[in-house]
Amino acid sequence: MPRPTTIWGCPSPSRGGTTRPEVGYYNLGRAYAQINKLSEAEEALRTAIQLEPKLGAAYYQLGVVLNSTGRREEAKSAFRRARDLDPASPFGQAAAEALKTLGEGG
Repeated sequence: MPRPTTIWGCPSPSRGGTTRPEVGYYNLGRAYAQINKLSEAEEALRTAIQLEPKLGAAYYQLGVVLNSTGRREEAKSAFRRARDLDPASPFGQAAAEALKTLGEGG
């Protein structure tokens, strides 16, 4: 039977995995974004990034939140960082597409 995982494939603590607070803040940011609490989402995502500056998924989601609030230049910066951290990952590829949509070469 498959074990439950987080976005990074770390087993959940209840299954003998480790706690990763940056992943928790990332998930909190996504949850806030889904219920349109964008200020809270931005704060949680920035905390995730502060804890793990190479968390490309958090940069991508931050770009989505910033773009939703009309802060296009800040969104582009977040998308660039997500793309540059891991261009081949799903988040890096989605960030490149978002940049194209925003008028940048991706």
